[in-house]
Amino acid sequence: MTRTVADAALMLQVIAGPDERDRHTLQVSGEDFAAAASEPMRSRRFAWSPDLGYARLDPEVRQLAEAAARRFASDLGCELEEMAPGFKDPSDAIERIFYGGIGSWGQRALVRVARPVGSGSRESGGAGASVDRFRHGPGLPRA
Repeated sequence: MTRTVADAALMLQVIAGPDERDRHTLQVSGEDFAAAASEPMRSRRFAWSPDLGYARLDPEVRQLAEAAARRFASDLGCELEEMAPGFKDPSDAIERIFYGGIGSWGQRALVRVARPVGSGSRESGGAGASVDRFRHGPGLPRA
């Protein structure tokens, strides 16, 4: 998307911040990315994890990622430390959020249909239909 670090910082400065169309965006941090990009890298410390404690990696992918991370130390003089944060696999949580949203959207769409919704429509929500709307987001009242 950009050719230089300065251009990437400028792009990030422009696109960072909330978007009313996406409920997952964060507020503006106030960080000046362009100024941060111009600071010397020697004083920076970086941590990297090949698998975040849970992901399975192809050995070649791990080797390439590690070589790229090590360039921060060799080429830029940064301090680099490999970390094992031990995160749990987030797949279950991500699926609940995703399918909960799809199920909620599907239920709202079904209500707009001119004909009455039959008992089989509940299954059309897939995995999202079984997600508790009070814990995982808004939805329609259950019949």
